Amino acid sequence: GGRQARKMVASLYRAEAGKFVLTVALFVVAFVAVPPSNHAFFFSAYVVMLFIPSLVGWMGRPPSPN
Repeated sequence: GGRQARKMVASLYRAEAGKFVLTVALFVVAFVAVPPSNHAFFFSAYVVMLFIPSLVGWMGRPPSPN
């Protein structure tokens, strides 16, 4: 019921927060261990990698009949 839904939503928020913390921590490790020569290129590559699954799903979808 409603309690179970609230628990699931809370669990999703915790998972997203953990994913965000992990992303920040790995960025820190990447900048400390292997300083990139171009920060703009590094973040641009990260943003592109975020959008690739959506683009592949969109491009792989068969065309809809008119």
